[in-house]
Amino acid sequence: MKKTENTLNILGNKNRRKILEMLAEKPMYVTEISEKLQTGRKAIIEHLHILENQELIKPYRKGNRKYYKINNTLMLQIVINRNTTQINIEDLEMTENDKKQVRTTFPEIERMERKKYEINQDLRQVLSLIRELEEQCQKIKKTEKHLYQLIDEIMQTGQEIVNQKALNQKEKALLNEMMKEGQVRPEDLSKRLNLEIEEIYETVKKLREKNVL
Repeated sequence: MKKTENTLNILGNKNRRKILEMLAEKPMYVTEISEKLQTGRKAIIEHLHILENQELIKPYRKGNRKYYKINNTLMLQIVINRNTTQINIEDLEMTENDKKQVRTTFPEIERMERKKYEINQDLRQVLSLIRELEEQCQKIKKTEKHLYQLIDEIMQTGQEIVNQKALNQKEKALLNEMMKEGQVRPEDLSKRLNLEIEEIYETVKKLREKNVL
């Protein structure tokens, strides 16, 4: 979570966002960035240092110049609903096992992957495949939106059930946190609820005795 918060703070700066947009187009050196943004070299160097420390960009040397380029492809996702707020920043690099699971779930993606190897110096095929992939992304986004709506509705139902039961505030807080986070370790619950780990175990035990868990 700390890395996510740091990244959000870094992206809150307009010039740093512009630098990332520029580097997404091509690698650049300090003077080049400074001239395009009409900002002093010292300020640009400071921005680059912050972005590099967060591993969003990385430098490399080409001749006598030091260039900067995007380090990782990241996905930032913010979901805010009635019951919870989720902020996720994920590296888009995937393991082969993850890719295999995606292909199983969405067979259409495997077909599009194969088409990538059929492109033979034909820009029309490139553009066509990009459009097709974008359409697939839109379909998945709609599915994801619907799933988040369902989660929100079910969490609302869960909170109503919790409020109807004769539970103390500690028990209610623990159950609400479990609904927000799903499978969560007792150590994490301890930190979030500011309770000793023994209190977490004791509260879970009482909830089981009451046949709530």
